[in-house]
Amino acid sequence: MRAIGECRLYGIIDLGYVEVSDVTRVAEQMIEGSVDLIQLRGKEKSVDELAGFAARLHEITARSLTPLIVNDHAEIAREIPAEGVHVGQEDDSIELARRKAHRQVLVGKSTHSIEQALAAQREGADYIGFGPIFATPTKPDYAPIGLADISRVHAEVSIPIFCIGGINIDNLQSVIDAGAKRVVMVSALIKAHSIVTRFVIRPPRRSFAKAGHSCFVILIMSVLVVGSIAIDAVKTPVEEHSDLLGGSACYGALAASFFSPVRLVGIVGDDFPESEFEFWRSRKIDSEGVQRANGKTFRWSGEYSWDLNTRETRSIALNVFENFKPVLPEAYRETEFVLLANIAPSLQAHVLDQMKRPRFVVADTMDLWIESARADLDALLQRVDLLILNDSEAREITKETSLIKAGRRIRKMGPQYVAIKKGEHGALLFGEGDQFFSCGAYPLEDIHDPTGAGDTFAGGMAGYLAGTVKTVHFNDLRKAMIYGSVLASFCVEAFSLERLRKLTMEEITRRYETFKLMSQFEVPVE
Repeated sequence: MRAIGECRLYGIIDLGYVEVSDVTRVAEQMIEGSVDLIQLRGKEKSVDELAGFAARLHEITARSLTPLIVNDHAEIAREIPAEGVHVGQEDDSIELARRKAHRQVLVGKSTHSIEQALAAQREGADYIGFGPIFATPTKPDYAPIGLADISRVHAEVSIPIFCIGGINIDNLQSVIDAGAKRVVMVSALIKAHSIVTRFVIRPPRRSFAKAGHSCFVILIMSVLVVGSIAIDAVKTPVEEHSDLLGGSACYGALAASFFSPVRLVGIVGDDFPESEFEFWRSRKIDSEGVQRANGKTFRWSGEYSWDLNTRETRSIALNVFENFKPVLPEAYRETEFVLLANIAPSLQAHVLDQMKRPRFVVADTMDLWIESARADLDALLQRVDLLILNDSEAREITKETSLIKAGRRIRKMGPQYVAIKKGEHGALLFGEGDQFFSCGAYPLEDIHDPTGAGDTFAGGMAGYLAGTVKTVHFNDLRKAMIYGSVLASFCVEAFSLERLRKLTMEEITRRYETFKLMSQFEVPVE
């Protein structure tokens, strides 16, 4: 279950706002929209009624490892495996709430001043709500405390603090600027036309990162990722591992999930581990688009040379992937951002045929398709906003030795933007006219497994764009390329996706900041 310290966006399902018939739908949308924990509140409901709602909600929240908090009535946590209880100033004490639950649970407390916040910490609260920051109909009896004390309460209280009260998309930035690291939203979430397309966690601006913030909330859409899902065997000069999760869609989806909700499309066999579906759920990767077929999952085996720059395919078995034809669930078809990870261009085009005017399309390709499916690839390029390929592939598709000439020539084939990967030497980005950007690669002393680094780079770029911008411009792509490079540098630190599984947004932010310092060439003279 997600730890309270990792939670940033706290959603409340208030039965004064939500119809009984809509409770599960709202919870599912909150989870898909990157809400980190959910509280059930029902001031006008009986304990038995709330227990029934909590039982239904916990079936949903447990699947995504989202903590469920019950408001006021700790005894419900004795019957339902909710992760926590929230109490107000006039409710049970922290100690009594834990006794009523008959087990160890999270206990949070509402506070309306710095003095109350400090008292709640001394009392043993696991977290506090601090507010109301602004006037709110959910707390009509409390005068808003404003923004002035947010910075001070964070300096004096060490447990997680969730700012609450009248916070919405219009005033959120002012709350963040005042020093908030975590926020609670009630009516702003449950009254939204679509929670999934309105709210999501995104990486911080520089000023937030320095203050220890790891996210804030903005308008956003999900990213659809389609590609291969595989089980790999990888051999390097020093190690060999088998039965590893791999495939372009897996790397791309996990990388993108650090920035935005992901809708995954692929195919697996009946030998595919169920635990991976559970992991995807925990990372807010929607796997409804993953087909399950009778037979074995796509399998690939490769061996790397001593410098890890070249590899040889030892064996390949397409299995169920051989007859894969992506079919998008209806909800996927309006996804605004699309990553066509490395699969046949005819399949990539088939996905676009099912989409309803995506805002931005990213496509990855490889030498196999340049050699064997050039007509399909040329047709696809007319429908792509950003094409990603490596340096040898750029030279092959254009017959140019110069990567600068190759990048500009590929743009004339259709894509508005082109990103050329150069492995340990970084990447190049081409835009309209003279728009050009070059970034290096993060220096690593130890590389364990380069598999999936390019797919991770593409996923990081696509996820960042979906998670931060509404209309993509060249400067957005420059930053996306750095985040893609940062994620790829983590990917190669372990076999398969193991490093990405354990990776945190804080680590990404620190490496991004280091990357910026490494790239800076104008420095003040001491």
